[in-house]
Amino acid sequence: MKKWLWVPILVILLFLFCCQKQDRAEQTVVETESGGEEIAAIAQTIGNNLDMAIENLEKGHLGEGTSILLDSVLQVKPLDQWPEGFVGNVSSAKEHFTTGNFSDAVGYVSQALKLITQPADSEQSKESGEIGPVAVIMKGKIAEAKEEFKKGNGDQGVISILEALQLFGPRTQ
Repeated sequence: MKKWLWVPILVILLFLFCCQKQDRAEQTVVETESGGEEIAAIAQTIGNNLDMAIENLEKGHLGEGTSILLDSVLQVKPLDQWPEGFVGNVSSAKEHFTTGNFSDAVGYVSQALKLITQPADSEQSKESGEIGPVAVIMKGKIAEAKEEFKKGNGDQGVISILEALQLFGPRTQ
Protein backbone atom coordinates (compact mmCIF):
# COMPACT_ATOMS: atom_id res chain seq x y z
CA MET A 1 0.00 0.00 0.00
CA LYS A 2 2.81 2.42 0.84
CA LYS A 3 4.41 1.73 -2.54
CA TRP A 4 1.26 2.85 -4.36
CA LEU A 5 1.20 6.11 -2.41
CA TRP A 6 4.54 7.16 -3.88
CA VAL A 7 3.48 6.61 -7.50
CA PRO A 8 0.95 9.51 -7.63
CA ILE A 9 3.38 11.77 -5.81
CA LEU A 10 6.12 10.98 -8.33
CA VAL A 11 3.72 11.51 -11.23
CA ILE A 12 2.72 14.92 -9.86
CA LEU A 13 6.36 15.93 -9.35
CA LEU A 14 7.25 14.77 -12.84
CA PHE A 15 4.30 16.72 -14.27
CA LEU A 16 5.34 19.90 -12.43
CA PHE A 17 8.93 19.50 -13.54
CA CYS A 18 7.88 19.11 -17.19
CA CYS A 19 5.60 22.16 -17.03
CA GLN A 20 8.41 24.24 -15.60
CA LYS A 21 10.72 23.29 -18.48
CA GLN A 22 8.01 24.16 -21.01
CA ASP A 23 7.52 27.61 -19.45
CA ARG A 24 11.27 28.27 -19.71
CA ALA A 25 11.27 27.18 -23.35
CA GLU A 26 8.30 29.46 -24.14
CA GLN A 27 10.00 32.34 -22.37
CA THR A 28 13.16 31.80 -24.44
CA VAL A 29 11.12 31.76 -27.65
CA VAL A 30 9.38 35.01 -26.68
CA GLU A 31 12.72 36.66 -25.85
CA THR A 32 14.20 35.49 -29.16
CA GLU A 33 11.19 36.74 -31.12
CA SER A 34 11.28 40.15 -29.48
CA GLY A 35 15.00 40.45 -30.24
CA GLY A 36 14.26 39.52 -33.84
CA GLU A 37 11.63 42.25 -34.03
CA GLU A 38 14.16 44.77 -32.75
CA ILE A 39 16.68 43.69 -35.38
CA ALA A 40 14.00 43.87 -38.08
CA ALA A 41 13.06 47.39 -36.97
CA ILE A 42 16.69 48.53 -37.13
CA ALA A 43 17.12 46.90 -40.53
CA GLN A 44 13.97 48.65 -41.77
CA THR A 45 15.23 52.01 -40.49
CA ILE A 46 18.61 51.50 -42.12
CA GLY A 47 16.93 50.41 -45.35
CA ASN A 48 14.85 53.60 -45.38
CA ASN A 49 17.97 55.64 -44.64
CA LEU A 50 19.80 54.03 -47.55
CA ASP A 51 16.92 54.88 -49.89
CA MET A 52 16.95 58.47 -48.63
CA ALA A 53 20.74 58.64 -49.08
CA ILE A 54 20.47 57.46 -52.68
CA GLU A 55 17.82 60.12 -53.37
CA ASN A 56 20.05 62.83 -51.91
CA LEU A 57 23.08 61.63 -53.85
CA GLU A 58 21.09 61.51 -57.09
CA LYS A 59 19.96 65.11 -56.49
CA GLY A 60 23.57 66.18 -55.94
CA HIS A 61 23.23 66.70 -52.19
CA LEU A 62 26.47 64.89 -51.45
CA GLY A 63 26.91 66.18 -47.90
CA GLU A 64 23.43 65.09 -46.85
CA GLY A 65 23.62 61.73 -48.64
CA THR A 66 26.98 60.78 -47.19
CA SER A 67 25.91 61.96 -43.75
CA ILE A 68 22.89 59.65 -43.87
CA LEU A 69 25.07 56.75 -45.02
CA LEU A 70 27.55 57.24 -42.19
CA ASP A 71 24.76 57.58 -39.63
CA SER A 72 23.38 54.29 -40.92
CA VAL A 73 26.76 52.64 -40.48
CA LEU A 74 26.83 53.61 -36.81
CA GLN A 75 23.27 52.34 -36.25
CA VAL A 76 24.20 48.77 -37.16
CA LYS A 77 25.40 47.94 -33.67
CA PRO A 78 26.12 49.69 -30.37
CA LEU A 79 29.01 52.13 -30.58
CA ASP A 80 31.06 50.27 -27.97
CA GLN A 81 31.04 47.11 -30.11
CA TRP A 82 33.01 48.67 -32.97
CA PRO A 83 36.81 48.33 -33.07
CA GLU A 84 38.75 51.08 -31.35
CA GLY A 85 39.00 54.15 -33.57
CA PHE A 86 36.19 53.12 -35.93
CA VAL A 87 33.52 55.47 -34.55
CA GLY A 88 35.98 58.38 -34.50
CA ASN A 89 36.97 57.77 -38.12
CA VAL A 90 33.33 57.55 -39.22
CA SER A 91 32.46 60.74 -37.33
CA SER A 92 35.46 62.57 -38.81
CA ALA A 93 34.52 61.37 -42.28
CA LYS A 94 30.98 62.68 -41.75
CA GLU A 95 32.30 66.11 -40.73
CA HIS A 96 34.60 66.31 -43.76
CA PHE A 97 31.93 65.15 -46.22
CA THR A 98 29.53 67.74 -44.81
CA THR A 99 32.07 70.54 -45.30
CA GLY A 100 32.97 69.34 -48.81
CA ASN A 101 36.47 68.13 -47.95
CA PHE A 102 36.12 64.84 -49.82
CA SER A 103 39.76 63.80 -49.95
CA ASP A 104 40.13 63.87 -46.15
CA ALA A 105 36.70 62.28 -45.72
CA VAL A 106 37.65 59.39 -47.99
CA GLY A 107 40.86 58.96 -45.99
CA TYR A 108 38.85 58.54 -42.79
CA VAL A 109 36.46 56.14 -44.54
CA SER A 110 39.45 54.08 -45.70
CA GLN A 111 40.84 53.97 -42.17
CA ALA A 112 37.47 52.87 -40.78
CA LEU A 113 37.15 50.21 -43.46
CA LYS A 114 40.62 48.85 -42.66
CA LEU A 115 39.59 48.46 -39.02
CA ILE A 116 36.72 46.11 -39.86
CA THR A 117 37.93 44.21 -42.91
CA GLN A 118 40.48 41.51 -43.38
CA PRO A 119 43.03 41.96 -46.16
CA ALA A 120 41.19 39.34 -48.23
CA ASP A 121 38.01 41.44 -48.15
CA SER A 122 39.69 44.50 -49.65
CA GLU A 123 41.43 42.38 -52.30
CA GLN A 124 38.10 40.87 -53.31
CA SER A 125 36.57 44.28 -53.95
CA LYS A 126 39.61 45.33 -56.03
CA GLU A 127 39.38 42.18 -58.14
CA SER A 128 35.76 42.80 -59.11
CA GLY A 129 37.02 44.71 -62.16
CA GLU A 130 33.72 46.51 -62.56
CA ILE A 131 34.12 49.56 -64.78
CA GLY A 132 31.47 52.21 -64.99
CA PRO A 133 30.41 55.61 -63.80
CA VAL A 134 31.08 56.22 -60.13
CA ALA A 135 27.41 56.97 -59.45
CA VAL A 136 26.31 53.62 -60.87
CA ILE A 137 28.91 51.72 -58.87
CA MET A 138 28.02 53.66 -55.72
CA LYS A 139 24.32 52.99 -56.15
CA GLY A 140 25.10 49.30 -56.62
CA LYS A 141 27.20 49.21 -53.44
CA ILE A 142 24.41 50.87 -51.45
CA ALA A 143 21.85 48.45 -52.86
CA GLU A 144 24.20 45.61 -51.93
CA ALA A 145 24.42 47.01 -48.39
CA LYS A 146 20.64 47.18 -48.15
CA GLU A 147 20.35 43.53 -49.13
CA GLU A 148 22.99 42.53 -46.59
CA PHE A 149 21.08 44.38 -43.87
CA LYS A 150 17.87 42.58 -44.87
CA LYS A 151 19.70 39.26 -44.55
CA GLY A 152 21.01 40.28 -41.12
CA ASN A 153 24.61 40.67 -42.26
CA GLY A 154 25.21 44.06 -40.68
CA ASP A 155 29.00 43.98 -40.87
CA GLN A 156 28.99 43.21 -44.59
CA GLY A 157 26.43 45.98 -45.14
CA VAL A 158 28.71 48.45 -43.37
CA ILE A 159 31.64 47.33 -45.53
CA SER A 160 29.58 47.94 -48.69
CA ILE A 161 28.62 51.45 -47.54
CA LEU A 162 32.20 52.35 -46.68
CA GLU A 163 33.40 50.98 -50.03
CA ALA A 164 30.77 53.14 -51.75
CA LEU A 165 31.95 56.23 -49.88
CA GLN A 166 35.56 55.50 -50.89
CA LEU A 167 34.53 56.17 -54.47
CA PHE A 168 34.48 59.91 -53.71
CA GLY A 169 38.28 59.96 -53.69
CA PRO A 170 41.24 58.40 -55.43
CA ARG A 171 41.80 54.71 -54.76
CA THR A 172 44.25 54.19 -51.91
CA GLN A 173 46.18 51.02 -51.21
